[in-house]
Amino acid sequence: QPFAVIATQNPTGSAGTQLLPDSQLDRFMVRLPIGYPSREDQIHIVQAQRLQNPLDDLSPVTDATSLIEVQQYLGTVHASDSVLGYAVDLCQATRELPLVELGVSPRGVGALVRMSRAHALLEQRDYVVPEDLKAFAHEVLRHRIMLTFEALADGVVSDQIVDKIVETVPVP
Repeated sequence: QPFAVIATQNPTGSAGTQLLPDSQLDRFMVRLPIGYPSREDQIHIVQAQRLQNPLDDLSPVTDATSLIEVQQYLGTVHASDSVLGYAVDLCQATRELPLVELGVSPRGVGALVRMSRAHALLEQRDYVVPEDLKAFAHEVLRHRIMLTFEALADGVVSDQIVDKIVETVPVP
């Protein structure tokens, strides 16, 4: 305890890489696209590595006990029935769109609620509001949406699906 996995995804087709099955992707709480650093950032990275490995200077910002305490405290952040219903409605909407082959699972609903509790805490609140769900909807839902072949052929990406449901699902 605590158990956490942080992973990177190599481009499809890279030697030795295989796509994860949807059932395994669903177990990752969030997916964060990072992209390439800017030109200036890349210069800074190369300069920082010139004389030493910057990772050698890292120091912990927390410990396992504190992290577990925060995880347990998140359970005390209140989410009303209407907010929980909104989380379910957002995820249910992904299962009803014609461009979606497979929508967000119940595991995804739980992940969205947990992230909204964490966001509320970061905003110094002990309760969740719909904006907390919206704040991390893309990060939590994007990798849980499997698009139809037609959607993929038309260049649709899962972030567009998340945009649509956030715009159209009524907020309580």
